[in-house]
Amino acid sequence: MRRLRKRIKLNSGQETEMNGLPKVDEKDFVFAPEDFRLITNTDECLKFFLRLRDADNIKLVRTSQSNKRRYIRMSLKKVNQIDDAAISILTAISEDYRLGGVILHGDFTNNNECNTRLMESGYINHITDPNGKKLPYFGASGSDIFKLEKGTGALTDSEHSKISKILKTITARLGYDNIFFKRLKTLVLEICGNSIEWSGSYSKLWLMGVNYRPDMVYCTLTDIGNGILETLHIKAKQKTWDFFHGKSNIQILEGAFERKYGSTTREPNRNNGLPHVKYCFETNFIQNLKVITNDVILDFNSPDACCRFGEGTNFKGTFYQWELKAANNQ
Repeated sequence: MRRLRKRIKLNSGQETEMNGLPKVDEKDFVFAPEDFRLITNTDECLKFFLRLRDADNIKLVRTSQSNKRRYIRMSLKKVNQIDDAAISILTAISEDYRLGGVILHGDFTNNNECNTRLMESGYINHITDPNGKKLPYFGASGSDIFKLEKGTGALTDSEHSKISKILKTITARLGYDNIFFKRLKTLVLEICGNSIEWSGSYSKLWLMGVNYRPDMVYCTLTDIGNGILETLHIKAKQKTWDFFHGKSNIQILEGAFERKYGSTTREPNRNNGLPHVKYCFETNFIQNLKVITNDVILDFNSPDACCRFGEGTNFKGTFYQWELKAANNQ
């Protein structure tokens, strides 16, 4: 049999040929919006992620008499603006597909600045070639991204070690001491613990993104499980809580950050879960906290900016973003 050619697409000017996949047809692609900034163009970005995760867009092709491949085609070529939040969720979706054995066939943008951000974020290190193998490593000079994959139960020693390593780097870059490091690790463990509790997904896939800026660090944590609100509503069917009566989804999510629900985890550093995240914001340990889950975005800086998305817009999972100021910038 003639050996199938394999070429990886690293920019939108190249055509990509993947082992056994049909010829590229633009109508098969799921296109990202031109303004691919989740925080400022939330509705369009979330609709793109919904299409990208739609099982109807996953195609099946036979590569030989005995082998079949599942794949989905995505295009970023129209993107001319991008932010860390969008990159973080896109990376998490890429990892989830890889773990599920689905090839994410994509491209880069026509915008050099956006491509630079994608490369420096480490995004390309989380996608695979047509055989499911990692691409050659590209150093992330301004950012660091790593993933935490959970099956069930508590975090492993290896995952605790990964968390500690990145958080020690953040602490040193910002000029803080060990007390700051311990507080930051407690915060991240609270969120990871809630990932296990609220996700409801098999892989419990979490991804943490860190972007180093002068006198500032931006952090993102992304979970693409069920999301907090969907899990709360599932639990509400099993047990009626007065808290839900007559409340909007915004009020329900705000309440989840104010009171403790029964935890299914046994993490040693768990305090109050979501209320602890809010406490870190209220005490100015973290700044500019935003949370997106299901059909709600909470902006802790600006309550008036909290909103529920329109019909057809939803994020299946939970996304956190916050800032950490340097010790000399407080």
